Amino acid sequence: MRLFPSLLLTLRFGALCVAQSAAFGAPVRVLLPVAKTPGASQLAVEIGPLLTQNGATFEQLDGFPSDAQLQKADVVVLTGSDFKAFGNDAKVALENFTHRGGGVVAIGSALGAGDWMKGVVGGAWTPQSRKFSNKLMFMPVTDAHPLTRNASAFDLDDETWYDLSTDPTIKVLASAFTPKVTSKKVDPRAPEKLDRANVYDLQPQLWTYEAPDSHRAVVLMQEKETAFKHASMRSFILRGIAWAAKQENADAFCAKADLAALRYPKDGARTADDTVKSLELQPGFKASVVASEPLINKPIAMQWDGQGRLWVAETPEYPNGRRPSTAEDWKETGVLKPGNYDRPATDRISILSDPDASGVFTKKTVFHEGLELVTGFCLYGDGVIAVGQPDIVFIHGQGDQQRVERLYTGFKPGDTHFVANHFIVAPDGWIYADTGSGPAVESVTHSGVKAQLSAGMFRFKPDGSAIQQVSSK
Repeated sequence: MRLFPSLLLTLRFGALCVAQSAAFGAPVRVLLPVAKTPGASQLAVEIGPLLTQNGATFEQLDGFPSDAQLQKADVVVLTGSDFKAFGNDAKVALENFTHRGGGVVAIGSALGAGDWMKGVVGGAWTPQSRKFSNKLMFMPVTDAHPLTRNASAFDLDDETWYDLSTDPTIKVLASAFTPKVTSKKVDPRAPEKLDRANVYDLQPQLWTYEAPDSHRAVVLMQEKETAFKHASMRSFILRGIAWAAKQENADAFCAKADLAALRYPKDGARTADDTVKSLELQPGFKASVVASEPLINKPIAMQWDGQGRLWVAETPEYPNGRRPSTAEDWKETGVLKPGNYDRPATDRISILSDPDASGVFTKKTVFHEGLELVTGFCLYGDGVIAVGQPDIVFIHGQGDQQRVERLYTGFKPGDTHFVANHFIVAPDGWIYADTGSGPAVESVTHSGVKAQLSAGMFRFKPDGSAIQQVSSK
């Protein structure tokens, strides 16, 4: 490992890194943890070369840095297994460092140093806290922050941390479900928390903290060797170092290949091509990709037209849309801007065209944008009839001459997994559709036309003159 004049610390039970900002054109100096713990050593192996290749320098140093040394640093990165070994002098030095505006990146058991860590990084381990080794699903809040931009969920063999004491101002960037604890012993500290498993019980695993004294902190709970070998985890840590150092470019230290893997990470979402290869088909059938990201985003319905074009309803905000959440903003699962609901809707209907020699579409034209949870549509007349909660609308024409006519209303989102969908134009002049809920709906264009729908199939006239239930369940 190449060493440069700077500062690197090694502790008996942990490790510490420091990064200096590129003030006055100086390169960022980063101290990599080369501790006795396997995870800390692996962290040095994984991110050290990337830091040096992208303009940073680093150096080893035994022991905790003095206050004078910390004055030359921007970021302190902590990882290891027992940071109580720091002692009070180290605690005071670190707190003085953050009060001057220095940033901190804390990984895993660094939160076990004591309650005082809550004021440093926004969270701390308590006697009621738990961690559980398991295969967890690490779920980033996609595109909500520079640290998790373009990142998708993936499985990881590590520890889920939960019931930590956290500051209410932390910004959670990734979570995991609380695992089921199978111990048969009664835990006097928290007996009600044994054998607890709930898919709605999300726990923070990655967050940022901007303290009142203006210093920045990043916390990532996973710290096993396998975590640091994962490309997405490397990106989160390197982005965390840059962000805590208040660098403008959070990707400054990241490898291009790692950034490219964020959307389709190892043990996570697969590319369209890889997914097609995994399909098992009956003899005589062949599956091929005609469109995928980034050309389209979260398609939920489609229709072919007579010109061979594919019309696609894209709903990037499904399933929540602009409906205010009843939980913390970071627990939203289908909102581009959590917590911001007073804004135009973003779902759209697009037209895919110009396929290449392999049949893959190369061009997308947005037919209409601004629908709320567009879960079904059909081509009709001079345009499209679609459900955009809470209405069924007729979108006439294209471009500047486009006009939106409301036909029916009352399709309130409620549980958005049971909304109107699958519009089919039938020869009898009606449009047939399905719904999993029971909304009370009425015509906008014809007074007195109403229907109480139930889960099942319904139909409606495209001029708004009639709507009725066809079958239930």
